[in-house]
Amino acid sequence: MKNTIHWLHRIYLMALRFATWLGELGIPHFHRLGLLPGDDRVRVIADNRYGWKSGKQGVDVYLPRNPPGNGAPLPFLFYMHGGGWVSGGRKLSAITGRKLAARGIAVISVGYRLSPEFTPNEQLEDLHAALRLVRERAGEWGLDPDRYAFAGESAGAHLSVRFAQEIAEDLPAPQAVVAKYGVFDFLRWAQTNWFTRHIASPFVFDCIRGVESPESGARAVSAIQPLRSCETRVLLIHGSSDSVTPWDQSEQLAAYLKEQGSAVILKTYPWMEHAFTYIPFDWVDGVREAYELMNDFLQRELMEPRKKAA
Repeated sequence: MKNTIHWLHRIYLMALRFATWLGELGIPHFHRLGLLPGDDRVRVIADNRYGWKSGKQGVDVYLPRNPPGNGAPLPFLFYMHGGGWVSGGRKLSAITGRKLAARGIAVISVGYRLSPEFTPNEQLEDLHAALRLVRERAGEWGLDPDRYAFAGESAGAHLSVRFAQEIAEDLPAPQAVVAKYGVFDFLRWAQTNWFTRHIASPFVFDCIRGVESPESGARAVSAIQPLRSCETRVLLIHGSSDSVTPWDQSEQLAAYLKEQGSAVILKTYPWMEHAFTYIPFDWVDGVREAYELMNDFLQRELMEPRKKAA
């Protein structure tokens, strides 16, 4: 039995990496098929490096061709891709980048080094380095270096919340966080079903190195912790039919953050599975409504001036 689980574990990893590799090849070109806003509405500045230890250490910039306002610097959304912490890259976020940039929101799609070669702490180091690069080049890209929100999907949702908790004191806290179908309590998630108990969670826990035990590592990187600033507003999005990360992960985080004084919106979408916002078609009700909600939330919490988070 143990040997069978070992091989299922390896097959799972290979399938995940293959699927995200195909996604990285195909998704950036969806606009050529008319599935996403084209270059007439969105300007893309790709492959800006912030480090040289891995090809993943770069950001892609999605800017509106006709930005709102009178030419003032734009706030930006700092976006973290999914892929189970072990696969994927910044090209996977082209769907979100183009859809939101076409609505006037600048999006920074950030890549980061992947597990198991690199630890969760090294991934947070990458996010800090990437954000510092964006702030340094903000004038070149027409961005406001002090007004930003964090966002991500799946593993990126977890990282977006963790980054809002661990962001360095010399950087402004994000004005908002948008986290889509993430894992926030690893120990609880591991007991969800047979798949998470025997295939997914053992692999994820093996990726957490430098700790006394897998369980202690999982507890250390879980996101059921306070944000650095309770002024940071939070939007949690989840499909009610998610078989990879059940929606009670978002429910648990929402309840905890509200207890800590944070303003939180939790929205679930019936019949939507994991990673449903990768679907490029607006005629799918849940997909269209999720992007409308994200846009409305960011227009209110990021684009409209308000007191910065401390």
